[in-house]
Amino acid sequence: MGQVSFGETGGTPWFYVDHQGNCWFTLWKREWQYAYDRGNLYCYSPQAGKIITYKDVLPKEAQLIDGTPVSGKYSYNTRCWNYTEALPGRERCLFAMGAWGGGDERLWIFDPSKDIASGEAFEPIASIGSTFHETARGGDRLYFVQYEDLEVQRTISPELARDEDPDIVGYNSNLHLRSISLKKGDDPNQITDHGKIVDQDGRAARMINALAADDQGRVYMTGDWYIKSDREASMYNLLWDHPGERLYSLMKRGMFFAVAETGEE
Repeated sequence: MGQVSFGETGGTPWFYVDHQGNCWFTLWKREWQYAYDRGNLYCYSPQAGKIITYKDVLPKEAQLIDGTPVSGKYSYNTRCWNYTEALPGRERCLFAMGAWGGGDERLWIFDPSKDIASGEAFEPIASIGSTFHETARGGDRLYFVQYEDLEVQRTISPELARDEDPDIVGYNSNLHLRSISLKKGDDPNQITDHGKIVDQDGRAARMINALAADDQGRVYMTGDWYIKSDREASMYNLLWDHPGERLYSLMKRGMFFAVAETGEE
């Protein structure tokens, strides 16, 4: 349908398909930065039969949750969606650009019917702190996973820290499930902290890499959790790779599926 990455590795973790069938996306820029993309928005248009590029249109003035401006070449160059989800009717979508997406800590609405080049199509609706892929809408609430300390959330990726070797179950894991209301008239900046993510047997989540939610307050997740015995481990570390011989050691984490009953509707 068209090329968007030229001579470099590229990735697109999120798509938004609107009510007219247009597919909107951005390029992932944490590991790779592109001379031709400093905040582009791309749209595959079925009507045009090609990908349309809107150059350097993503919001430029990033802010922390308290309104402090985020500056610097790296933040500017890495602007992209790290979460997006269609709103009912698909005329508009939610998106965020927090962790590894430019550093902006707000939740936004994108409305493709408005002028994109001028920035009119992008509206910030809440300040929620840095977020990543583990974000999902359930009914009139948005759920997301963060470290308890937002300073830590800005600087440490659970994916990169999940392999620390704990002496006890839950060592050094402090991931919390949080949410805000999207209902008209509610304060979208009022964050509800549902607590540290620990299961009924005391296992703490080390990384949540997928989140989904329904309109009854149930939040579904998969991720890496600390384990209570080696039999629960589903991850192995390659210690030795030699022709005809490989040596592995069990890692003290496993992949689990979980559901949280938040009571929020």
